[in-house]
Formats: sequence, structure tokens, C-alpha cells
Amino acid sequence: MLYRELGVAEDATYEEIVAATDAKIAKADGDIKKKVKVEITKDKILQLRLQQRMSGQIGEGSQARMERSIKADADELARKKGGVKVPKWIPKGIFVPSTDEVEQRNNILIYGGLLFFALVSPEASDPLKFVGTCLFVFRTMGRGMPKGYGRGNPPPPAMTKHYPIAFIFSVMFYVLANGLSKFVMHQFFDPTIPEALVVIKQLQFLVICPIYWWISNNIQFYKGSSQAVSEED
Repeated sequence: MLYRELGVAEDATYEEIVAATDAKIAKADGDIKKKVKVEITKDKILQLRLQQRMSGQIGEGSQARMERSIKADADELARKKGGVKVPKWIPKGIFVPSTDEVEQRNNILIYGGLLFFALVSPEASDPLKFVGTCLFVFRTMGRGMPKGYGRGNPPPPAMTKHYPIAFIFSVMFYVLANGLSKFVMHQFFDPTIPEALVVIKQLQFLVICPIYWWISNNIQFYKGSSQAVSEED
């Protein structure tokens, strides 16, 4: 009944469901009640698909599509509720706000810890920036990928196609942020004075680190399924 209301087959892909939903909304021509009804129908279908996936009634390919669809809907809902606007400088498709509480907590612990040490020990700002940048690069490259892979069990090549662009983005961001912050700090402090140079390096890190945290929570280059390895076996 739900599929018939939306005008799609029971084995329709997520893309077909979205296309049918958009078509129905376009035909509603400003009728809010009809639009809401269409959206509710789509949500019910997605919920039904989720229940089928959890009970093992649909195959692995459908599971992966369903996981992406639910994740996409959750991300869109988070953006709408939070009123988040994607900055124009961010390439389309990589702005994926985190809905993973573990990931969010880890990011706070990592970058918050680095900031704390930079505050209590300004002289360590340079090595802390190096450590933070390395962590930032690796976390950006691995964000969204399935859990369970490691040194003894590397991910298949098909899952690592995004590595080069994620690495380049991370390094370019560091170069630009580091260069710009250094230029700004030099306008206020004399780098030839050792004490001032320490302050410059500390302030640079205090500016860059929170941005590392934001990117680690919102930018994702990996586009495949994030289903854990143990769940796929």
C-alpha cells in the first residue's frame, strides 16, 4: 500500500524512492498537506526497509543502500534542525555532519586535550601542532569508513579511492591555515623576539585546532557503506 501510494515497486532503490517523492511533491503545487503526506509515506517506507534489514529479509546490497539512505536522511534532518548552512568553499557532497556520539566524543577528547596542553605549555605548541595535524589528516582520510580494519587487516583498495583527495585537502588546508594565521600574528607580534615567537605559535595552534575539530566532525570524503567489518562477515 505504501509503495503504491508513492508509485514505486517494492524493490525500488533509495534513489528511485527519492525521485518518486520529489515528483509527487512537485505535483502537489504548493499543497502543504499533500507534501507532508508524501514525506510521511517516504519515511514509513524507509522505516519498513530498516526493519527488513534488521530482520535479515533484504540482501547485502539493499542493506548498504538502506544504510546510506538513512544516513543521508539523518544528515539532512540535522542540517535543517540546526539551521546549518554549507560554506560555499566546501565542495558539494563532502559536508556530512556527524551523528555518531562516539566520534564526537573522541574528537572532543583529542582536540580538546591538545588545546589544553597548548594552553598550559605554550613552548610545546609547535610539536602539538605537528601531532594535531597528523591526527587531523588521518581522521579526515578515515572518517566514515567501516570499523574493524587495521594494520593486519587493511581495507580493500575499492574503499581507499578517496585517500588521495582527502590527504590533499587536509594538507592544503593546513598550509593555508598555518600561513594565514602566521601572517596575521606577525602583524601584532615581533617574531624576532623569542617570547613573542612563542606567543605567535601558541595563538596559531589555538586558532587552527578548533577548525581541525570542526572539519573532523563535518567533512567526509568516503562515500561507501560504513557497516562494520564484523557485521558484513
